[in-house]
Amino acid sequence: MDSIAPIVSALEDTEEPNSASERLTADWKHRLVVHFDINETILVGDDAGGDTREDCIHKIIAKSAYVKIPFGYAGGSYEDNSNLEPTEWWNGLLIREEYDEKLALNRVPPLYTGWQWPPGCCPYYRTAFKNRARTFVNHHGSLYKSTYLRVEELLPIPDSKPGNAFSVFAHMLPAFFETVVKLSSRPQPYTLVFRTMGSDLEKIATAFNAFASGKHPNYPNFQREDLIISRHDLVEGRWSKEVDLDGNHVFQFWRAGEMIASGDAQVLDFLDSRSVCGIQDDYEFWKVHRHQPWAGKPVWIPRSKEVQHILLDDNIHNLSHDSIASTRVEREDGSFRTLSDEEIRDQQGIHLVRVPTVAPILQPTWFLEQIDSAQRRFVSE
Repeated sequence: MDSIAPIVSALEDTEEPNSASERLTADWKHRLVVHFDINETILVGDDAGGDTREDCIHKIIAKSAYVKIPFGYAGGSYEDNSNLEPTEWWNGLLIREEYDEKLALNRVPPLYTGWQWPPGCCPYYRTAFKNRARTFVNHHGSLYKSTYLRVEELLPIPDSKPGNAFSVFAHMLPAFFETVVKLSSRPQPYTLVFRTMGSDLEKIATAFNAFASGKHPNYPNFQREDLIISRHDLVEGRWSKEVDLDGNHVFQFWRAGEMIASGDAQVLDFLDSRSVCGIQDDYEFWKVHRHQPWAGKPVWIPRSKEVQHILLDDNIHNLSHDSIASTRVEREDGSFRTLSDEEIRDQQGIHLVRVPTVAPILQPTWFLEQIDSAQRRFVSE
């Protein structure tokens, strides 16, 4: 099969042409704070999950491959189909270990990247077959072999030569660098924040500094001293073990065993004072609280319309019990509260952007288009 599987989204394509979109940006005066998750959002090779580059490519496709939930299935719910062993793809094609290419050629189920799951369907990755996702294209997902090969082709090939500084770019999505170049060409001020629950901040900082110094082979003329990351720009984000007087855990920044910011105001002051920084978020806290959204990576919604925070992350889900964004909104008195699970989900497309990673790999402008779409919604509300 030479052609890749089509990709469909729940949202109709109502975006204006790029030229019109670029003209709109001239009127955006607010500061943009773009939070990029690292693993499986801009980096293929999940340090936090222990996955290889190849594992991740299989998983990325499996997460956008949808299957039918049998009518009357009582083994789960919209949010939990972990016991389901599906027998059909969402277009009705039977799931098999192997396929006759001629028979399946015109029936390859489209990959789906929408926010709301299609009725009666769920991702293959959310079923009992999740444990087979790391080799997806070698069995059930062999229909997507051409997509797998295309993704491999579009991602940089690792250079294994010892001491090669540029091999750090090998696992990073080209769409990420394209987005930074485009944002930097605009007059709108922005801050770039790397977010991870893994241990790869220093590796990403090394790669980004090389990029900002004109050492990326595709962007030799991109040189921005203000985007060079120092060790002082990298922090650990922790939720306090104790609660405050209101019964809430407090988000803090730590560096080298020393607390350098505590509470929303100090954390935001830190972010506002930088063009780029990195946060190693509190995975253990999120894990202990069973991946509840409120325990995940905080994203802020100040009352002022002068700043817009946007988190792009592959682990943002339209699920109440399993998502990574802890969205916090400012009250009239200047304090912040964490939104409810339902309120957090309502921020999709404004302050949160779920990343179906296959989309930005196949479409280098995808990140920027999502950021611009979120900004249009932000200024119109």
